[in-house]
Amino acid sequence: GDELALRARAGGSPEAAWQAAASRGCARAALGDRAAAIAAYREAEGALDRQGLLVPLGAGRASFLGDRERSARELIDLLLLDGRAGEALDVARTARARALAIEQGPSRVGGLAPRDRARWDEAIARYQRERERLDRETDGDWRLAAARLDAARERRSAARARADAALDDAASILAERPITPSALAAPREGELVLAFFPAGAGRYHLFAAERGEVTERLLTDPSGASPDALAARILAPVADAIDRARRLRVLAYGPFHQIDLHALPFRGGPLLARIPVEYGLDLPRVDPPPRRDRALVVADTRDDLPAARAEAASVALALGGAFRIASLPGETATRPALLAGLARADLFHFAGHGVFAGATGWDSGLELAESGRLTLGDVLAQPRVPARVVLSGCETGRTLDHARGADLGMAHAFLAAGAQAVIAAVRPIDDRVAGELAAALYQGAATDGWDLVEALRVAELEVRDRAPERDWAAYRIITR
Repeated sequence: GDELALRARAGGSPEAAWQAAASRGCARAALGDRAAAIAAYREAEGALDRQGLLVPLGAGRASFLGDRERSARELIDLLLLDGRAGEALDVARTARARALAIEQGPSRVGGLAPRDRARWDEAIARYQRERERLDRETDGDWRLAAARLDAARERRSAARARADAALDDAASILAERPITPSALAAPREGELVLAFFPAGAGRYHLFAAERGEVTERLLTDPSGASPDALAARILAPVADAIDRARRLRVLAYGPFHQIDLHALPFRGGPLLARIPVEYGLDLPRVDPPPRRDRALVVADTRDDLPAARAEAASVALALGGAFRIASLPGETATRPALLAGLARADLFHFAGHGVFAGATGWDSGLELAESGRLTLGDVLAQPRVPARVVLSGCETGRTLDHARGADLGMAHAFLAAGAQAVIAAVRPIDDRVAGELAAALYQGAATDGWDLVEALRVAELEVRDRAPERDWAAYRIITR
C-alpha cells in the first residue's frame, strides 16, 4: 500500500491514489491498527472527491463512484466499531451526495471571482449556441431526404458532444470544493433523517438521526419484499423516533430508491398520514429566496393531452389570488419561451410528457412544442431556476434503477441548479391522478405559511381517500 501510494503521488492519478489509500487501510485494519486504517480510508475518500469531478456529467458519475464505495463502507464499519455513529453517518452522506458536487445555484455563480465568472459565462454561451444549433437542425429534419438524414444526425451527435463538453467546463468551475461533512445540514428541530448505505454481503446500514443523536442498525436487501415486510424491517425499529418527529427526510441508496417509503403502512395507515415525508439529495442548504409572486404554468406542449390542459386551468385558478401567472399552453411552449419564463418565475408547474432516457438518464427531459425538449443540461446551465417546481409528467422524478447514491434526473437537475423543492413522479402516471393531485396541491397557496412538503402530503392523502386503488404514491417531493 505504501509503495502504491508513492507511485500514485508520482503519477498524479486520483484513481491510483484511491487504490493505494484503500489498500493501505485494508492492511492496517488487518493488523489491528484501527486508527491508522481510519486515516487511510479517509485519505481514500478524499481521492474519490477529486476523482469524481473528472467524470463527465453525462457519463454516469454516480455509478462510477458507487463502484468505488468500498473505502466508505470499510471506513463506516471501523467508525461504528469505535462507537462513532455520527461520524459514520457523515461518511455515508458525503459518499452518497458526492456525485452532485456540481451543485451551483445563483449564490455560487454570483460569488465567482471575475476571471472565473468570465470562464463560466463563456462556457454557458458555448453550450447555448450548440443547443440552439441542434434545435434549428432538428426543425428541418422533415425537409431532408433519407440519404441526407443520416449525415444530419451525425452532425447533431457531434453538436451534442460539444454542448456536453461546454457544460462540463462550466461545472468544473463551480466544483472546486467537493461536498464535505461540514456542508451537510444537521437535522432540524423535530426532523428525523433516515439514511441508507451499503454494508456489504447484501446488507445495508440504516442510520436514524435526530437532533443530537444518531443510531444505526443493519437491514437485509429489500428487493422483492412486500410493503408489510418493508414496514416491519425499516419503520418498526424506528417507530418511537417517528412518533417524536414532525418531519421525515429520507436519504435513499440502491434498492431503497424504489421504495415508496411514504406509502408504507404505519400505525394503521400510510406513513404519510402520520408525518410529512421528503426525499433529500443532501445538497448544502441555502436560504430560500424572498417569496415572489410569479408563477409559470406550462401544459400539453404536444397538443395531445387534453387532461393536462384542464389540469393547468385548475392550477391557474388556484394560484390566481396569490401569483401573477404566465401560461405557455400547447405550441407556445417552445424551448426559448420556457427558458425565459423559468428565469423570472418563483413557482413552475409543468403538465405534460416527461421522458427518462439514455444509459445514464442524461438524455431525459420535458417534451416541448416544435419537437423541442428541455434537457438536464438546459436546467443545469441556468443561472437561476424557480425555488419551487412541480413536474406533473411521467418519470420526471426517476433516476437509474438502484441508483448508487444521489444521481441526476430531471427533478434532481432543478435542485442542483438551485431549486429548494421539486414534486415529481418516479414512474408513469395516470392522467386522473395528475389532475386530482394538482387540484388539491394548491389549496392554501395564497397563505404565507404555504409549504410544498405539507401541501403534497395533504393532496396525496386526499387522492388516496377518494380512490385508494390509484397510484397516488408515484409522486414524491424531493428536496436539497
